[in-house]
Amino acid sequence: NYPVSNVQIKINPDGTGEASGVLDVKKILNWISFTHPIAEIESKVNEYKIGFTPAFYLKGKVAVTNNKVSLTPQTIEVGRLVIPQNIVSQNIGPVEKFIEDRINYVPNFYVKSLNLDGGKVNFDATVPEKQYSVQK
Repeated sequence: NYPVSNVQIKINPDGTGEASGVLDVKKILNWISFTHPIAEIESKVNEYKIGFTPAFYLKGKVAVTNNKVSLTPQTIEVGRLVIPQNIVSQNIGPVEKFIEDRINYVPNFYVKSLNLDGGKVNFDATVPEKQYSVQK
């Protein structure tokens, strides 16, 4: 049910991370519809000819402190289309909130800290005793 697949992640020595994969636009239309009309998104997909399952690429910094998410994107591409920084800035808040909601949805999961310093993921958290998984 997640809108991304075939995800690859790279952690860089400078504290940035990179992620790429395939985006399923149809699966995120309901989430996007809270801030943009679905017809507008569909028309942009057709106008820019990115299709409904484009590749994506992200580069930037991520940190979580006490379940509070902070994203600092440097580059976002959907298909080969670079998303302008002003659009990223206008929409990063709802993305951070969505991730925080996902973190808080898992019972007994608490992220004290997460960052990408030193070319690795540094993660300090309390995790639930029970393992949860999503079946395809």
